[in-house]
Amino acid sequence: MMKLHFSEDSDLISTKNKTKKMINPNIVMFKNWFINHIDPIIIGILSFLLPVKGMVFAVGFLIFADTFTGMYAAAKRKEKITSTRMSDIIPKSIGYLIFIIAAFVMQYITGDTIPLMSIASGIVGSIEFYSIVENVSSITKTDLVARIKEVFKRKNIDI
Repeated sequence: MMKLHFSEDSDLISTKNKTKKMINPNIVMFKNWFINHIDPIIIGILSFLLPVKGMVFAVGFLIFADTFTGMYAAAKRKEKITSTRMSDIIPKSIGYLIFIIAAFVMQYITGDTIPLMSIASGIVGSIEFYSIVENVSSITKTDLVARIKEVFKRKNIDI
């Protein structure tokens, strides 16, 4: 027969040689409150922001490509890659994300009359694409920006 011992000072239960920790009822109450109140709010917000997902993934890919080509270009130039320089990626990514979400919310408020999310994503994508072109120019030691402008001039498109 097992003997249970409960001390008012602790929340441990001893069963012969095994000791188990009891679950604090306050934690259970908080978990239930969170599931019933906060969880639906989070799910609602994420459902509202679902249309942003594709643009965020596209911009995320461009940030990844920019980071990769930037690191490769720095290695080619024999520059030291520091954690300080790498940590610049985080605020840039968060800033881009907030910019795209704010544009989506404004687009939603205005009734989709102006495609603000697409414009914001285009701006961010252009910035990242230009940075990738600069990195590739540095890697290949050719001025790709000048070559691209030359192609557009031949087509009579003014940049």
